[in-house]
Amino acid sequence: MTVSIIVPIYNSEKYLADCIESIMMQRHIDFELLLVDNGSTDKSVDICNEYIKRDSRIRLLREETRGTGPARNKGLIAAKGEYFTFVDSDDYVSENYVSRMLECIKKFDADLVECGAVFMLGSRDILRYVSHEEYEVRDQKILSDTVWGKLYKTETFKEIRFNNDRMGEDASYTRKIKRKGAKCCMCEYCLYGCRSYLDSITQIKPDRRFFKMMRNADEELFSSKTDELLEALEFRHEEAVYIKELKKLKKMERERYLNTGRLDRVINENKKPFLVYTVLRIRLQLNRLFAAIKIRSGYKYVLD
Repeated sequence: MTVSIIVPIYNSEKYLADCIESIMMQRHIDFELLLVDNGSTDKSVDICNEYIKRDSRIRLLREETRGTGPARNKGLIAAKGEYFTFVDSDDYVSENYVSRMLECIKKFDADLVECGAVFMLGSRDILRYVSHEEYEVRDQKILSDTVWGKLYKTETFKEIRFNNDRMGEDASYTRKIKRKGAKCCMCEYCLYGCRSYLDSITQIKPDRRFFKMMRNADEELFSSKTDELLEALEFRHEEAVYIKELKKLKKMERERYLNTGRLDRVINENKKPFLVYTVLRIRLQLNRLFAAIKIRSGYKYVLD
């Protein structure tokens, strides 16, 4: 059963070899590795070519359009596997990543499976998205917005593509996946390692940048992006913690004579007291401090 592993690459020479090595150590050997270069100017392509010489399962693709979304789309078009998965070029996976995910997806006869992930921040590992047991997902809102750490059935999702957005392409792709209404399940193991950086774009709240951009947008762009934001909020309510920004957006809509009906409804349905939100954020930080202890003591943690 062939699995297509798609890795978008842009100036990733620092960790690219580690990423490829972790993939090549997979216990499930029937896979193809699609390395999609996105215009790298460092030694990333040279690293890819060295691995291509060693293993015929590796292919190097070129995508001229900058951005992770177009690179992943290039990989999806070229993929030949019955299943596909995404791995970011500075991340790494367990040697059981593919095999355990396949076992789980077959067990539930599902179209998608998500595994647990560890976020590496400096020398600390932060547990995220992992359960004590395998189970079928009844409410797809519990699936994470990340596209990595998941195994997708090609037959079910082969037509879905990424947007060309510079930010938020993961979330928009995942929303399309969820709307498909396909059968999903959770894997009980922690199989994906994500390197996180203090200066990483993922550490900056995209919502803040979004609202800043909106304040300087012309009316046409403002209207289209408002609909896009509302669509996201209606699908995943927890994003509505930015209630103050939503209220500013509402005022701007009125000033520009745009329809505020949907925005009013989202604000009313998802309104959360700021104090509660602050408490939740403090709890999250405390949980992260003790995450490493929890990993070792309770969860099926298999990443090295």
